[in-house]
Amino acid sequence: MNGLKELDPSSKETRPRKMIDTVISGVTGRMGSELIFALHKSKKFNLTGGITSQNNEKVELDLGVLANIENLGVKVSTTLSNIEDIDMVIDFSEPNFSLRILNQALERKLPILIGTTGHSSEQIKTIKESANFLPIMLVSNTSIGIAFIKNLLSHSSNMLSVFDKQEIFEKHHINKKDSPSGTALDLSKMLKDLGNHKQDVSIESLREGYSPGEHTIIFNRKYETVKITHKAIHRSVFADGALLAAEWLLSQKKGLYSMLDFYLP
Repeated sequence: MNGLKELDPSSKETRPRKMIDTVISGVTGRMGSELIFALHKSKKFNLTGGITSQNNEKVELDLGVLANIENLGVKVSTTLSNIEDIDMVIDFSEPNFSLRILNQALERKLPILIGTTGHSSEQIKTIKESANFLPIMLVSNTSIGIAFIKNLLSHSSNMLSVFDKQEIFEKHHINKKDSPSGTALDLSKMLKDLGNHKQDVSIESLREGYSPGEHTIIFNRKYETVKITHKAIHRSVFADGALLAAEWLLSQKKGLYSMLDFYLP
């Protein structure tokens, strides 16, 4: 793992002495712009690169232009090998590209937070095997709210059996590719495991409008219904959570981690 960047003591830079040099994988996507903005305003992270596919028309574009802020002097690239200073990789891309960047992170022993969803079972297997060599956080949702809901569920397993039926409703913007969402699938599996169900908890998915993400868990019992809902008002909640998790991941040993590991040390 690379050491953190030491700033020159004589520098007029107002940021802290140690910065986390960070590269965004999938930088031209919706989350890419949010991460650029979050990293730019952060006092702990230093944005040193952004990666996208070779055929993307935004290659060589300044990252600041992508996020509608000032020029940052850092251009969109297609590989980690073109970027010298990296301590951390944050990936919000698509499954195949995600695995490609993971291979590059393996070569340089770089910790990587993978927020990409929609991986196949074989790709998940590859990610798990890669965690034998470096710290990896594989997470379907980096918001604090979803981590909070998972925490509640993990402490309520003895109560789940009182409900006759459990189901999940999720809604995302019309351009989201995977359906159901990774978050909904993750919650469904968690409920199945906690309740010792033989079948997955059913999921209803809706794709419309511009919603960054809305998830509702519905518990039904005879004459009563309980609903737990998380609604992301702005995509920045995922960027902010990702940076908190990335900072934590940097100090971890090799292994596969989740947001619950971070929020429940």
